[in-house]
Amino acid sequence: MGDGSYLMLNSDIYASVLSGKKFVLVVCDNAGFAVIERLQRGKGGRSYNNMLRDSRGSGAGERVDFAAHAASLGARSTRVRDLAGLREALAVAREHDRTSVIVVDVAEADWTPGGSYWQVGIPEVSEVPAVVLARTESDAALAEQRRGT
Repeated sequence: MGDGSYLMLNSDIYASVLSGKKFVLVVCDNAGFAVIERLQRGKGGRSYNNMLRDSRGSGAGERVDFAAHAASLGARSTRVRDLAGLREALAVAREHDRTSVIVVDVAEADWTPGGSYWQVGIPEVSEVPAVVLARTESDAALAEQRRGT
């Protein structure tokens, strides 16, 4: 999961530790809500405070230490730096007796719209040309959507 999702759902880690229902969680830390940023910009909106670099703070001191946070919830946690480290951490986590959180720093990127259609609300009326275009594209995608599966 992304770091933004972690911030919204981290209570599940504590619940799993309390209940003894282990899982392995890989947190991709890209310093913000990058998927929301991509969606917001891809639907004609402007970037608005989704990434730490855009927050009122410096974007550095406000970063959450996800490994330390997960450990404070009772999970086994580790930070990895590369694919080999991730493979090794996954193997160890699978053998461990409780929930494990593996944190991977990923590049902060200039996220652009992906190739999948994601149906979200887009204003029907707007004076912003990019929003009007996004609404036109969304209406066309909805017309092509397979119904009733």
